[in-house]
This record gives sequence, C-alpha cells and structure tokens, in this order.
Amino acid sequence: MSKCDFEEDDFAASVCGSAEYMAPEILENKDYNFSADFYSIGALLYELLTGYPPHYNQEENEQKLQQIKKMDLRLDKVTDDLLLRQLLINLLHPDPEKRISNFQEIKNSAWLGGVDWKVIESKHEIMPLVLDPN
Repeated sequence: MSKCDFEEDDFAASVCGSAEYMAPEILENKDYNFSADFYSIGALLYELLTGYPPHYNQEENEQKLQQIKKMDLRLDKVTDDLLLRQLLINLLHPDPEKRISNFQEIKNSAWLGGVDWKVIESKHEIMPLVLDPN
C-alpha cells in the first residue's frame, strides 16, 4: 500500500500491514516517513536469509514492540558475513534517525559493493532467458 503525493519530508500516521514487518514508530502509532519502508526492506531481507521475519512469534504486538525497540536480534545466527550483518543493523535500527532511509545508502553499503548499479538501472538483460519446453 502507498500514500499518494507523499513527499520526502512528509509524515504519515496510518497503520496497516503485518507487525513483524513494521518499524517501531508505526507500532507505537507515531508519525513516520520513508525510513519505515526501509525497516520493512530489512525485515524482508532477514526473512529471505532465515525463513522468518525478525521478531516472529505469536505474542501480542506489545511484546513484539518491546523486542523490536531493543533490536533483540541475534544476527550472528543469521549470517557470518559481517558486511551483511551491518546492512541488516542499519536497516532494522529501531531509531528512524539512525536507520537507512534512502536507496543510495543501500547501494553504498559495503555488502553490495560489487553490484553494477548502472546495468541494473538500465534494465539491461544480463543473460538471456531460456525456457525449457519440457
């Protein structure tokens, strides 16, 4: 879901979505900005690595919120890649002022240092798609 005509300096206050992917400021019913979206990207990346979103459990939202605010994650159990851990920390930081809040920061992360962003941005076909008719 998205807000129409939402500018970089605007804040929203509505709550929708799954708590496991929401930034702490949303769960606390505070105004939020684009930084909350980057928390969700971090939660998705975490789930891609582990099979579960961060702070996944059947507890009530208040208990999840406390875990999220404390950033109670064992990233050493997720990956031994220190650069990936640092990216996750920067995406999942409970303080929106300390969290990654734009795509350039993600692109500049050391973990993605080898990515040729010009190729991706040009949408150039890297390798041809081969369909197996069988």
